Formats: sequence, structure tokens, C-alpha cells
Amino acid sequence: MTRFGKYLVKVCSVIIFLIIGIFFFVTLIFDGNSAKPIITKWVKDHYQRHIIFEGDLSFNFYPNVVIKIDGFSVSEYQQNKKFASAQQIYLSTPLSALLKAPWTIETISVSEIEADIIRFDDGRTNIDDLISTDEKASSLRFIINKLNIIDANLKFQDNITSKILFINQLHLTADLLKNHSLSKITIDGIGRSSQSDSPDNYVFDTHLLATELQWRDQAITSGPIHFTYQLNTASNNSNGSLSISNLFQDNDQLKSEKVELNLAFQNKQYSLAVALNTPLAGMISKRIWALPEIHTLFTVNNLQNPSATIKGESKGKFSLNLATETVQINNTGTFSESQFKSTLYLSPFSDTNADLYLWIDTLNLNDFDQFNPEANVTDRKELMRLEAIEQTQLTKKLNLDFLNKLNLSGKIHIGQLQIVNIQSHDIQFDLQSTQSNSLKNH
Repeated sequence: MTRFGKYLVKVCSVIIFLIIGIFFFVTLIFDGNSAKPIITKWVKDHYQRHIIFEGDLSFNFYPNVVIKIDGFSVSEYQQNKKFASAQQIYLSTPLSALLKAPWTIETISVSEIEADIIRFDDGRTNIDDLISTDEKASSLRFIINKLNIIDANLKFQDNITSKILFINQLHLTADLLKNHSLSKITIDGIGRSSQSDSPDNYVFDTHLLATELQWRDQAITSGPIHFTYQLNTASNNSNGSLSISNLFQDNDQLKSEKVELNLAFQNKQYSLAVALNTPLAGMISKRIWALPEIHTLFTVNNLQNPSATIKGESKGKFSLNLATETVQINNTGTFSESQFKSTLYLSPFSDTNADLYLWIDTLNLNDFDQFNPEANVTDRKELMRLEAIEQTQLTKKLNLDFLNKLNLSGKIHIGQLQIVNIQSHDIQFDLQSTQSNSLKNH
């Protein structure tokens, strides 16, 4: 070995020795709490929020890089009021994973989060400043092998609708989080909702499982997605599941070959089961979404009379245009011995009025008597003595006043109506919204 080579080896050995010494020196004597003022100032300068460390901030560099924060809170934007807090944040990764790009973090765990998320009267939220629009920041390349959020408690307050949603005991696990992709995510939580002017608040339990998620430029693709829920109120309860087969993007179109929805609803008198499946199609740039081939099966049962059951089936399509705020639903189907065809048009859907056009080929109200055992016997006997029924009597019998409360405009046409032993033909009701909507032809 040349003299130069020997000197080079000695110099490199000294440098390596110094690096190792400094590394262990920092590991042994560095107090993470001394970094608190630096972090506090950085958060205030960049986010205009105050951060308070309520416990220790500790570092460990060997054998793994570990950062542990025992208790901290963050203020609202430009305020001292507390926005969110966490009992503990834990980060761990091998040192070698930080020596090459992209950085890899083995584990991040955050426990006992509490946060209040608010939508104000003008539509702003108290997290708008935290949602980055910086292209450079959003393209930061990193990998998180495991992300755990344990026992989060969130409060969503909507000042526009006066609703408050609480989500408690929220658990989230995410695997292999990369830039614009996620291998697997599971979310479990329970919650309750309240509204200032509604006494019938509800509680719910949810579970979400999604795999192979990718997102970029407002487009999302994924493997199978499964969502289940159970919801209870003082007067009824329901549960359901939603499954979405592989989402995929083809240029500007986002599609799924199959979406399956199953719902069950029950109160003290009735139960309703609905099974729906359809493809999904969306045009992202135009903000248009459609369910082009909806197939629905439903069953209604009278819990007081087990033999009282009505089954139905329908096929149709649904379209939603977010740019023009337009919803249109077209449907044809059967229930019991009745047949129907309907069109519901709503635009803009930010208003509370809509156009409804409902055509019923045949409607046999006798099928529904088994669901109303307390029907007025005197009225039925009077109808049985009639050979025909007038429009005013029919309106009273059908009791369509509730449609006016829904601000519906349009028409309801019944080709053939059967009540007791009476048949009537070509019956039509004109619906007029309380806001006097003009009828539209579609």
C-alpha cells in the first residue's frame, strides 16, 4: 500500500471513530426537552398556531431512531384556544432507513387524540390552513410501513346545519403508506349525532376496510373497499354494508364494475330490507357521476303480522352533476301486484324543492291493508257500497298531503287503481311546491 493510501485509511478511521463517538455522545446526553422551544417557534412561524408540550420529548438514536412525545396540544389558528391534543406520539425506524431516499419510517403511533373540527357559518373550517396546496410539499417522498391511530375522539361541529357529530374510540391502521398510495387501511369507530332542534339523535358503529388505494390529481383507484355500519335511534335501528369492486381510472373516467349496497331498517311495526347492485361511472373533470344500471330488490314485513309481506324489484339509473347541481333518477319496477315508473329531477339540489313524475300502471291498495290493521272500518264499508270513487274521495283515501310538505312539483298518474271492490282508471294528481316551482318537461 502506498504512503498516500496509508494516510487515507488513517484519516478515514479517525473520521469514522469521531462520527461513532459523536453519535453515542448525542444519544447518551442529549435531552429532547431542550428542543421544545425550537419546535414551538417553528410551528408558530409556519402555521401561526401554538404548540404546548405537556410531557417529555425524548430521542433515541440506537439501535433504532425513536422519537417519543408524552402529551402535547395545538391551538386554533392565530388563537390560544386548544384545537387538538394527543396523549402520546411514538415514531420508530432503523437508522439505515433514513440514509437513503425515499425515507422509510417503520412505525408511527398516535394515541388518545382529541380534536374539534368546526365548519363556520361562512363555510370556512378551522383546518383550512392545515390543508396544504403546495405542490412541492404534497410531492414529498416517504414511506410509512405502519401507521396506528389509537382511541381517537373527534367532534365535528357544523354551524350551518346546527349538527354535531361525535366519533369516539376511533382506531385506524394503515399499512405501507407511500407518496399517493396506501396498501391497506382499516377504520373502526363508534359515534353519536345530535341536532339542536331534533330530539331523535342517533348512535352508530362503523367499520371500513380498503386495499391498494392510489390517489393523484383528484383521481382515486383502489382494490376492494368494504364499509359496514349499524345505527340506532330511540325509535328505530338500521344496519348496512357497502362494497365497491376494483376502482380504476381510464383517462378522465373513474369506474367500478360493481357496487353492492345492503340495507336493513326496523322499527316497532315494520322491517325493510334492500339489496342494490350497479356499476359506477364518473367523469372527473366534468364532476359527473352515474349509476347506470341499478338493480334493486326490497322486502317489507309487518312485525305484528308475520304473514304480511310485500316484495318488490326495480331497475333504473341515477345521475349526479356536481357542476350544475343536478340529480336525476329514473326507475321502473314492481311491488306486490303493482307496477310503477318514476322520474325524480332535482336542480339545484342545494334547494329543498324537486320535480317528481310518477307513473303507476296498476296499484292495488288492498295489498297494503295487512300493514294497517287499524284502518278505519267505517270508511271501508262505505267504499264497498260505492260502485265508483270520486277524485276528492280518492285524495282523502291516499292522503297525499305529505308530498306538499316535501316541496315537490310534478304529477302522479295511476293507470288502474283498486280499492276494496272498486276500480278506477286514469287518475292524475298535480303536485305544486310550496315555493311555486314551475313544472319542467323531461
